[in-house]
Amino acid sequence: MKKFIRTSILLAIPFLFLTACDNNNIDNNSTISNTNITNTENTTPTTNSNDNTVSNTSNAHEHTYTHYDKEDASYFDEGNIEYYYCSECNKYFDKDKTEISLENTKISKLTPDFSVKVNNDSFKMTLTGNENNHIVLKYEISNLKQNDLIKIIDNNKKAEASYFSDDLTNNLVSNDFAKACFTLDITPNGLYLSLDEIITSGIVLKINDKEYKMGEVSYYDSTTKTYINGWRQMFENDEVVIIDKDNDITYDYDDISSQDLWNTYDYHKGENESIVFDNSGLYGFEFGPGDKKEIRIDKVFAPNNGTEFDVVIDDNNNMPLLNQVINSTDEEYSEFVWYINNDSVINASNYTKYIEDNGISLYSMQMSLTEGMKLQIKDITNNKLIDGDHLVDYYGDKGDISISDGYIVINKTGNYSILYLPLYDIISISSSSSSSNQIKLILGSDIIDLNVDSNGIVSYEADLTKNTVIMFYDSQYNQIDINSLNTKLDGTTCLYIEQSKSVMVYKDGHYKISFDTNTKALSIDGEVATSTTPTIAFLSAINLSGQSGNRTLTMTLNDKVFSVTNTFAAGELLVVSTYLSYTDTNPEKHYTLDSNSTAKATTFNSFIQITEAGNYTISYNTETELINIIENAV
Repeated sequence: MKKFIRTSILLAIPFLFLTACDNNNIDNNSTISNTNITNTENTTPTTNSNDNTVSNTSNAHEHTYTHYDKEDASYFDEGNIEYYYCSECNKYFDKDKTEISLENTKISKLTPDFSVKVNNDSFKMTLTGNENNHIVLKYEISNLKQNDLIKIIDNNKKAEASYFSDDLTNNLVSNDFAKACFTLDITPNGLYLSLDEIITSGIVLKINDKEYKMGEVSYYDSTTKTYINGWRQMFENDEVVIIDKDNDITYDYDDISSQDLWNTYDYHKGENESIVFDNSGLYGFEFGPGDKKEIRIDKVFAPNNGTEFDVVIDDNNNMPLLNQVINSTDEEYSEFVWYINNDSVINASNYTKYIEDNGISLYSMQMSLTEGMKLQIKDITNNKLIDGDHLVDYYGDKGDISISDGYIVINKTGNYSILYLPLYDIISISSSSSSSNQIKLILGSDIIDLNVDSNGIVSYEADLTKNTVIMFYDSQYNQIDINSLNTKLDGTTCLYIEQSKSVMVYKDGHYKISFDTNTKALSIDGEVATSTTPTIAFLSAINLSGQSGNRTLTMTLNDKVFSVTNTFAAGELLVVSTYLSYTDTNPEKHYTLDSNSTAKATTFNSFIQITEAGNYTISYNTETELINIIENAV
């Protein structure tokens, strides 16, 4: 709707002043003459077709009429009736040249009056916001069904319209919703109707007034649960909190993980304790892990297809970053694709495509940097700079670095490790400026700083829960491998994991930990709860015939092994010469076939060999310690 704009013209109108004088002050020769004033309101106007004005022909005041067409009002601007305006006397006239006031020329803004139509039923929407050229109306609805037909009705204009979000493709609802809310946003650019599920349970990410359910997933290398949602396009001044709907608890800025508190550039604490974003971009959110109630925030960018990168110091000193390829068999590779495997809550399709085409590479360097130095990364392949806004992780003392005018600024002289990841187009920096006499003990998701004594030993004592992983890192967050485990505890209590150079405890208990930083030997002692149940078990199927690959059918932790008989695989198609074994944390102990089993299998050394192909259900009895294989009727 075209906005009516009126420009007022200040008109100087001459007046005749008649001055009454005292008789004593009147000159005998003075005269007072009358001035004739003519009424011009009824004079006949003449239309000027060139300037859209109408002028009077009287010798007295002549109205100069400027004509204005009717303009309809909108939701944001007033309209006006058809009228005339005389700039000489600053008066307004209706279309019949009858004088009216300025206010009588105006048509008030429209009052927003909309309904949402679901199939054949209409529901009046409620106005919830009207400021800064942004009108918001809402309507909550229950039992919305997939393929319900949706329309918007403008009750002022008696018209239907369709402006929809992804959940309303082709005017149809995309999914069933037990409870949902229609939101109609009206701006001078048009209308937009969106549909959001009203979430009543679970963990919810709330961005401004919209809620998104966070997906519960397990970490890539354990059964530790966490909640994630992303990547979300955030804009400046967006506000975020996380809500536990089941317990009616809101988590805000004060609940951000200490690992992310160095970042004072992308977000800050709002007046209502929320997380307020200062920079637009793609962000991922995590809540957890496990029993922790912490908020993690990750920032990413679109993948960068460059293959050669330098660190640029003070705009003129280039140092090449070294390329490290992450193979698909490496543990780090599994960590990177963990998000991608949870694509129901993480929008990761472009990253998946990048990995398929380019694999995963890291570019890194360790260097000594001096206070005041300014850094950026240069993409040599594409001849462009990657500025400080791409710094998403910093491990070190808060304040050692800062971001200014697109540069990463070194505020404390020391040794730094710089890493660039093209997959997410992000920079990570760790500092070794903290004490070299400290290392970090990782207990599950907890990080404990420990002092190294004069003999190179660190010690720690704590109550640990089953399945806690023990690892060590230096001050730059580089892993320190555990090369051996010394313990009087049996193999069902703790186990050395060769692949990750770590140790896992399998029982709740009070543990004493001692680590020799010279020999990299870990010693563990403690008091643990006794249990006759295997703490970790897996059923492996090894096929030597070449007809199918080796695989682990099922892996389950102690909290899953709770009944006498546990079914690990149902409906498994096994071929001849498939070998089965069931193993707990004692690698020397194997389990054998139940003699009452009806499956076509036989015991072979410490394994069970399938002698005839078929469809089988496989279970294990914790009392008899026998594997039972039953052929299913197909």
